[in-house]
Amino acid sequence: MTEQDHPERGEGSGAGVPGRGTPAFGATGEASGPASALLGTWRAEDPASAFLEFHAPGTDGTRRMTGSDGCNGVHGEYTLEGSTATIRRGLSTLKACLGVDAWLAGAVAVTLDGDVLRVFDRQGREIGTLTRER
Repeated sequence: MTEQDHPERGEGSGAGVPGRGTPAFGATGEASGPASALLGTWRAEDPASAFLEFHAPGTDGTRRMTGSDGCNGVHGEYTLEGSTATIRRGLSTLKACLGVDAWLAGAVAVTLDGDVLRVFDRQGREIGTLTRER
């Protein structure tokens, strides 16, 4: 597949790479300002069933996220540092889903850009975007 097939997953200029000119979540990681803007459900355009949902910190302070890569369930935790939310994957299903581009399975970090969540892989490459669910 090419960037033309999925323009929302283009490599771009690198301006959205975590730590490069993106809005900060807050130095302390508090759920206020842009940090609270991360909370909620973010959906992919393709596959339409792919999403991530970021939850407010629990009573123990743990920040959890859930979702689907369009085929398999995704669960884990996230931490906030500067302009980056880093995802630590937990349990997930491992079904084989023919014809599903499960690009979201490679997500390890996200940055907030208005109503768009930029998704990055382990190499720091932008692999896609999610839009806030209304």
